[in-house]
Amino acid sequence: MAGPGGGSGSGPGGSPQHGFVGRSGRDGALLALARAGDTRAVPLLARALEEREVRRELLYAMDGLGPSAAMLAPLLRRRLAEVELDERLYDRAAPLLYALAAVRGSQAVPEVLRVLRGAPANRRDWVRESALRTLAAFGPAAQEAVPDMRGLLAAESATVATAAARALWAAEGDLGEVLTALERWLWPGASGADWCSAAQALGEIGPAAASAAPALGPGLASRDLWVRVRSAAALWRVSGDATAALPVLLAAWEENRHARVDVAECLAEMGPAASGAQLVILTELTRRRRHNAREGASGSHDIHLDEKLLTVCRAALARMERGAF
Repeated sequence: MAGPGGGSGSGPGGSPQHGFVGRSGRDGALLALARAGDTRAVPLLARALEEREVRRELLYAMDGLGPSAAMLAPLLRRRLAEVELDERLYDRAAPLLYALAAVRGSQAVPEVLRVLRGAPANRRDWVRESALRTLAAFGPAAQEAVPDMRGLLAAESATVATAAARALWAAEGDLGEVLTALERWLWPGASGADWCSAAQALGEIGPAAASAAPALGPGLASRDLWVRVRSAAALWRVSGDATAALPVLLAAWEENRHARVDVAECLAEMGPAASGAQLVILTELTRRRRHNAREGASGSHDIHLDEKLLTVCRAALARMERGAF
C-alpha cells in the first residue's frame, strides 16, 4: 500500500521521535539513485536512516535496490521498534514496513509482529495489510507469525484477509486454507476493490493456484476496468491462459492509460504468448508524448512511472522477439 502522511512527534517524556517528512536538495539526488537501483545509494541511505527525520519517499524507493540493500535492515528494524503504537502508527510504520519488505529484512519479524498486533483502531486494517505484506516478503522466515496470519484469514476486510492468505502461503506453502480464504471474495456481489485484492493475491501465488482459474473468469467481463485487469493478469499467472487474458489486457491498455504499467508487466511475463501485442508496445516506445503527461499538472512519481513503463515495454518486446525465432 502506498504510504502518505506522517511527521515528527514526541515519544515518552517529550523526547523527539524519529519522523518521516519531505525535504529537497540532497534527498532528491538520493531518491533518483535509489529508484534507479544504483547501489551507491545504499551507504547514503544508511546515513539518512541515522538522522532524526527521513524522507518517506526514500523508504518507498528501496524496492529499486532490493536485497542489495540488506545492510539497511538492522537500521530499519531499530526505527520500527521505536514507533509508538498510537493513532499515527500507519503514517510512521508503513514506510518502514515497505522498506523492510524490499530488503528482505526478515530479522525484523518480532518488530513487525509488534505492529501487527498493536495496531490501534485508527486505520487498523491499513496497518495490518502493510505488516502482512512485509511478512509475505519474508517467506518461510516468518514462521513465527503463522498463527497471526491464520487468525486474520477470516478478517472482515478483504485487503487484510487476502494479505493474510498470501503471507500464509509464503510462510508455509500450503494452499489448504489459503484458496478458500481468497475465493470467498470472488463472487458476483463483491466490490471491485475486494475482488481485485483476491485476484492479485492469487496471481502472486501463481501456478499453484491453478484450481482458482474458473473463479477468476467472471472478472474478465466486469464493468470495472481494474477488476478486468487484475482478473486477466491473475488468470495468466495461475493458468497460463493467454487466449482469454490478452484481449482483456489490450482493451484496458487503450481504455485507461494509467493501467499501462500493470498491463505491460503482465505482457512481459507472457513473452511469446503476447506476440499479438508487439505493435502496441512499439507504438508506446516511439511516442513522444508520454502516457501520463497532463496539461498544467505533474506529480512526483510521473517520470519514475513512465520510465518504469518504458523499461517494462522494452523487456516485453525483447521476450516477444526472442520467441519469434
